[in-house]
Amino acid sequence: MSSIFWAGISESNELLELRDKIENKLFEIGVEKNDKKYKPHLTLLRLKKNDNIANIKLILNKEISNIKFRVSHFSLIKSELKMSGSEYKIIKKYNLKLGS
Repeated sequence: MSSIFWAGISESNELLELRDKIENKLFEIGVEKNDKKYKPHLTLLRLKKNDNIANIKLILNKEISNIKFRVSHFSLIKSELKMSGSEYKIIKKYNLKLGS
């Protein structure tokens, strides 16, 4: 069993619009829409059972706020969990139009 550490992200109109566009395109090719409430986040790391989770929790359980950053692209990534650890493959990179 693994533990996943993530950071929540404040919702924005642009982020919600991107989510809607992705969901609608997936629906067009037969993927059912998700009824779960959307929770924007960044996955920071995934730990295996034998990793020292206690030490990492001391660092990651700190609240960090008011960090702003600009996103120029996002990628569709395939994650495959194997005994040796997670393997990730970029399926496609999408560039975003940046406003001022």
